[in-house]
Amino acid sequence: MSFTSVNVGYEWTLSTSGDVFGGGRPGPATPTTDEDGNEIVEPVADTFLNSISFEDGFSDIMGLSIEIEFWETARRSILLGFSYLSADGENVALGTFENQSVRGTFSDYSAMELYAGIRYVFADSSWFQPYIVGQIGYQKTDSINLTFQGSSLNSQQVRLFETSDSLLAEGSLGILIRPSDFFWAGIEAGYAYTTNLSSTDNELEALGIGFAAADGKMSRIPVKVFLSISW
Repeated sequence: MSFTSVNVGYEWTLSTSGDVFGGGRPGPATPTTDEDGNEIVEPVADTFLNSISFEDGFSDIMGLSIEIEFWETARRSILLGFSYLSADGENVALGTFENQSVRGTFSDYSAMELYAGIRYVFADSSWFQPYIVGQIGYQKTDSINLTFQGSSLNSQQVRLFETSDSLLAEGSLGILIRPSDFFWAGIEAGYAYTTNLSSTDNELEALGIGFAAADGKMSRIPVKVFLSISW
């Protein structure tokens, strides 16, 4: 038996790991010479910026998705999907710059995903059907900026990541609730991983901040609910 379904889903993120900001130290000091020709290095003002995780830099990541699913049998399917992820940027304490406290606000997070996957259902004769699903795909993430507040950096905005192309992989366990052959619902939870974003530290270095780039790798624990119509 083969049939097709369309799934519309909503997801939220229970936890996120990976850094959006790698922290900062003073940039290199420039040696000078005194009147006798002796080289001296001026002390660099105290600068210590903490690394910031995606978890702290953004609100919980939410997503909307639509999938078309081709069921080869009542237990096995191939799916193609599109999803849109978003989160609000947070205002966080970064540390100190030139001996003064400094905070920062991240721009909002948004990303689009295209993916393909395989779902396998462990039972096909009841309302409640446990399953496993795995998917791989492509993610395009919008650029991410950081705006400073406080110290001499006040209102300065820097680009942390350019618009980026990444690979994604996700695996989940879930349950289908099938009251009929034409309509059902599902809930699943799993682990999602996204590869590096395109980081840049040029604008940070121009402000005298060194070693502040992060690679932008992200892992999440998403939970998704969806409704399906089949024919």
